Amino acid sequence: MRSYWPAAKHDVMRNSARQATLVLLILLAGWRPIAHGAEVVTVKAVSVHLLLTPSGELSPDVSVMKDFKSWNFAPLAEGFPGGERFYSFLVKVRLDTGKEAYVKGKLGSIEVKSKARNRVLFRKSISGVYFPREGEAVEGFFVQGSVCEPVLVTASTGTSRITKELNFECGE
Repeated sequence: MRSYWPAAKHDVMRNSARQATLVLLILLAGWRPIAHGAEVVTVKAVSVHLLLTPSGELSPDVSVMKDFKSWNFAPLAEGFPGGERFYSFLVKVRLDTGKEAYVKGKLGSIEVKSKARNRVLFRKSISGVYFPREGEAVEGFFVQGSVCEPVLVTASTGTSRITKELNFECGE
């Protein structure tokens, strides 16, 4: 088959294509994507913070407060100003890989379960997390409702699990 390009022009285009391919291969050989998939991700810590109303402030971590409990949406523990109520809470999950990585796909989950009824009230996947150089990242989950009965808050990955118990109560 005959080419419509003059021989010299054809050689120049062929060499340009080779050079572009060579540059692309060099760039790709030097490029190292951040690892994903094979990283071991552990749950390092879980904290629970009430969204207080009317102030709009987040409480300190109630999961570590000695003798924390609530009654009819009011926190009953030292340090809470009178008149504050809550109807939702923030769960913060601190994860660790030990190094920088972007881990695609599902890493684990956060679950809020009724302690008495053993019924799942909230479940959300932990997925697609970037871990900076230190290898730690924090994911937050906002849970609305589920504050009128004792609950178990569990964060888990394939290799680790942390559960916190919260004594929420309502009644007459």
